Amino acid sequence: MNRIHLTFDYEMFFGTQTGTVENCMLKPTAALIELASRHTVRFVFFIDAGMLSAMRRQVKAYPELDHALTLISRQIEALARANHSVQLHIHPHWQDSFYDGARWQMKTARYRLAQFSENEVHEIVRDYKKEITQITSRPVFAFRAGGLCIQPFSRIGPALRANQIHVDSSIYPGGRMHSASHQIDFTHAPLRTIWKFEDDPCHEAANGYFTEYPITPHRYSQFFFARMAVHRMVRTERFAKIGDGSGMVGDSARIASAFLKGSRDMASLDGYRVTKLAAAIRHFYAQEKDGHFVAIGHPKALSRKSFDVIADLAERHTRAITIF
Repeated sequence: MNRIHLTFDYEMFFGTQTGTVENCMLKPTAALIELASRHTVRFVFFIDAGMLSAMRRQVKAYPELDHALTLISRQIEALARANHSVQLHIHPHWQDSFYDGARWQMKTARYRLAQFSENEVHEIVRDYKKEITQITSRPVFAFRAGGLCIQPFSRIGPALRANQIHVDSSIYPGGRMHSASHQIDFTHAPLRTIWKFEDDPCHEAANGYFTEYPITPHRYSQFFFARMAVHRMVRTERFAKIGDGSGMVGDSARIASAFLKGSRDMASLDGYRVTKLAAAIRHFYAQEKDGHFVAIGHPKALSRKSFDVIADLAERHTRAITIF
């Protein structure tokens, strides 16, 4: 039977406005918990543990961070109690970012985990995993790299193995991005829905320690991007993101290419992109009989339309929606 994994990166925004904990995480995630309970399905949440670590570093100086940390921890506990999968998401730039008493100052010069030293990578993976297990008291065995920046894996894999993390979901076959912050190239990844690997997530190894659940790729036409741009310009409410922050500046060359030629990207639960989720699943079912469909979303970037589509999907595919 085909399986559908709806995955959410639980995090703030990393641009000039991080947004509020309430609107970017607490409110939309509470709505997801209610939706999942109503339809008896379970989701996968990749928790940005660096955010928790950064808050904990500064709670003595800023009591408001202690309050935010308490609310976030309670929600993560609720996710675990509801039997959602609570796993590790690492945005290592939190190591360099700080709260100044009014707002978070995001320092993204070291956005990729591989930019840190070997010892630092081991410490980050160990400490960030501990942030989650201290809250849930449940095993953390799966990982998603921040910005999907999992390469070169040789700099990251040993730390994951040392911390018993053996599942990854950072790849989308055919994906490629080169910018000041992102360096990913998944053009040689297997065109499969699950595989084992050892030293490189883009190369299958039958007896590898790690298992890859790739994010399902989907082809978006140039007309799709044109329509999305129109909805953004007129601020169509049902497609607007719920979160109240702003993202990092995008890769202008990549954006221009998408408008001219379309783009091979990820099956998404966010904003206007969610309008193509049903088509992506239909295509998947036409091709696969026993595979894994993985969609990526962010509570901060969900829209009203996102919740409508997720509810419809949960109703139609209740038995198929599951965790890793």
